[in-house]
Amino acid sequence: MSIIGISGKMKSGKDTIGKIVQYLTDNAVIKNIYPNFEDWNKLNVGNEGHYWQIKKFAGKPKQIVSLVTGIPIEDLEKKKKLRIVIYLVIGID
Repeated sequence: MSIIGISGKMKSGKDTIGKIVQYLTDNAVIKNIYPNFEDWNKLNVGNEGHYWQIKKFAGKPKQIVSLVTGIPIEDLEKKKKLRIVIYLVIGID
């Protein structure tokens, strides 16, 4: 098993990098069935049949922060609100 970890801010392109890795290692691409990423990405659905799987890990921490602060997860996903919560959490002794 191999793991590639990609970190970055929200909307910085982490999933896109994962999709590009899947694209570059896809047998159909290697056989030139899908010569470019855009066409492959339009037709390709999810992680099915790929050696590399895209896994997201932010969901559980967001649930915990939501429970502790009472802020809905949807609001946490807004950048300003998340920054405020991070400062609050870091400032707690």
